[in-house]
Amino acid sequence: MLRVVEWMIEERNLTVYVEPSVLEDDKLKSLVENSGNQAILTLLHPWIQGRDIIDFIVTLGGDGTVLYAS
Repeated sequence: MLRVVEWMIEERNLTVYVEPSVLEDDKLKSLVENSGNQAILTLLHPWIQGRDIIDFIVTLGGDGTVLYAS
């Protein structure tokens, strides 16, 4: 996930929204600490349903994730 997010931000200059729970996930925090790119957390934005309009969605997960995103 981090590699995809880094690529989207650094190479494509995209704004990346994630589920608010993702920002609080201990696994993500651990991955970020191990990657040495702590700044990535400041570049992720929490997606708020009904407020944010999304043009493009990438889902990393199973069928339930895809259904929820759509």
